Amino acid sequence: MRSEPESEEKRIANGQRKFSELSAKGKITVFRDYYLLPILLVLALIAGIVWFIHDGITNKKTIYSGATVGFDVSDDGNIVLTQGFIDSMGSGYSKKQAVLSRDAIMKAQENAEYNQQSFEYAFTVQISAGEYQYVLMDKKNFEHYAGYDFYSSMDSFRSNAFNSEVFYEGDDGHAYGICLPERVLKKIGVEGKEIYLGFTVNGKAGELNEKFLTYLFS
Repeated sequence: MRSEPESEEKRIANGQRKFSELSAKGKITVFRDYYLLPILLVLALIAGIVWFIHDGITNKKTIYSGATVGFDVSDDGNIVLTQGFIDSMGSGYSKKQAVLSRDAIMKAQENAEYNQQSFEYAFTVQISAGEYQYVLMDKKNFEHYAGYDFYSSMDSFRSNAFNSEVFYEGDDGHAYGICLPERVLKKIGVEGKEIYLGFTVNGKAGELNEKFLTYLFS
């Protein structure tokens, strides 16, 4: 039986002909059939390695999150409450981050589709979901949101290094917030306001709350 003559592509693949001797069409066919897939696989592998390295270097896990309500901190104050806190805990936290939602509750505009109560409800849902580990509020807002029962007890802090500070007490006599003294307000760029810090029930921050309070009041 007479065999079919080998194509240009098969001859070059078998080393019987140089790539440079092929026609333009033959070069394209050889490249597509024998080289394109391996090159794409190599490029995909390189892209995956680059992404993995980039992700490991730049992406950080959020371990602590807070929100301000009724006021805002300065840009330097924002750094104090976020990166400054992480840096204070040492190199073991270099792949972690703390974040702050500044003036978390939006102000409803007249004739807006959503009223102020809607924004407040959305905020309490975020608290209930454990999105924030702590809140910073002016006294009026702190008292208002005390009715939602999402503040965690701070009684343990009244019997240690913070026993000289001013605490916000609920109707049950327990402490649920601590007033920021002037030295702390200065750190975060706030003047002329009475600001309270409260930890949230669902934040599940554990010892990070104590670390944060110690760092902030130091």
